[in-house]
Amino acid sequence: MRWLLRLIPFLKPYKKQLALAWTAMLSASVFVMVSPLLIRYAIDFGLDPQRDASGKLTGLDGSERLIIYGAVAIVLFAIGRGLAQFGQQYLGETVGQSVAYDIRNKIYDNLQRLSYAYHDKAQTGQIMSRSTQDVESIRMFVNMGALRLAFIGIMLVISVVGMFIINWQLALVSVASMPFLAWRSWVTSSRLRPIWMEIQQNQAEMTQVAEEGLTGIRVVKAFAQEPFESKKFSEAAKKQADLSYYSSRVQAGNQPMLQGLSAAQVAVTVGVGAYLISQGDLSVGNLTVFTLWLNLLQLPLRSIGMIINMAARCISSSERVFELLDAQSAVQEKPDAKVLTNVTGHVQFEKVSFGYDNLSAVLTEVDIDATPGKVIALLGPTGSGKSTVVNLIPRFYDVTGGRITIDGTDVRDVTIDSLRRNIGIVQQDVFLFVGTIRENIANGRPEATQEAIEK
Repeated sequence: MRWLLRLIPFLKPYKKQLALAWTAMLSASVFVMVSPLLIRYAIDFGLDPQRDASGKLTGLDGSERLIIYGAVAIVLFAIGRGLAQFGQQYLGETVGQSVAYDIRNKIYDNLQRLSYAYHDKAQTGQIMSRSTQDVESIRMFVNMGALRLAFIGIMLVISVVGMFIINWQLALVSVASMPFLAWRSWVTSSRLRPIWMEIQQNQAEMTQVAEEGLTGIRVVKAFAQEPFESKKFSEAAKKQADLSYYSSRVQAGNQPMLQGLSAAQVAVTVGVGAYLISQGDLSVGNLTVFTLWLNLLQLPLRSIGMIINMAARCISSSERVFELLDAQSAVQEKPDAKVLTNVTGHVQFEKVSFGYDNLSAVLTEVDIDATPGKVIALLGPTGSGKSTVVNLIPRFYDVTGGRITIDGTDVRDVTIDSLRRNIGIVQQDVFLFVGTIRENIANGRPEATQEAIEK
């Protein structure tokens, strides 16, 4: 249930909408389940069944007025049901989309705060899949699965309680299959959950393969590796198709069984109900109520499989999404960090050591003294640590030994934002964001004037 507890903070801001959605859902379920009672009223009182001294049915004596009243009431209840279901779906969609919006923003904000160390190891395809597909699975469950499951639960309570009030013997017969339906749904959910986890994971891997192939298309073409890349993507896509096929097969084996059992339950109820009518222990209207309730429950009960499928996907997706939200940056800002101001630019490395992992050191006890106005050139072969030295100053990574100071202040004692705003960086790799040249030039200073940009 951890995944559900983690979703609660995202639902709290929309308590009012959820309360209205639940009210609409409760109204819709009441309208749906009370309608058969109006039909019973029309049959039992409008048709006025005649019985002999032993209680057996001998005929019907009609009353048009009562039948018309019953029909009008059914129409009004149908209108009320339609309005309530509209409100339920509208409010449910509002909450679902709002929760998805908040989760995506939280993910993106957290990704922006993570250090280079995280992004060096993270796969872009995985991140994109979790931010889109997995969040969408959560949205669908919030909007359709959770509310729909509650709707079915209310319908079950109303119908089962009503059945036992009307005739407990026939009620026992009518609900006999429900425990099996619940058990079967639980078994199916248990089987689907690991399958959907694997499907979501493979979908991310397939996205990663496509992203790498398209991003590195120049390299692919330069070395004539198109067939290799196509085969690599085809294998990932084939695995996705096989997993999806397997999950569909699990569901296909469950749904017909539930449908057949529901139909058999109606048949048994009608048979036993007909016998009770012949014995004078049940009215025609009451048997009609039983039959209509069971028919109304068939579609919701069959949709339990779909809801379980949504729940299984939501659980798998939630675990993957919360991994992104829980990711912590290796570079942390101290609670008492101060703002770096009045910088003259005296940078010192004091016995600085650094390694990307615990196995091999990139820098070992490096000393550099760069005074203001001085140009420092770092020379060395590829992989000798030149870029690493530069990346340590703005704390893209944190040193593992020694310290770096600016004007005598340790860079770990100042706020990350103020530190980086006092450092100008020209990247080795040219990258342009989607947009205009003006927007790209002003990327570091969005408030810059046109004159400053041109300069």
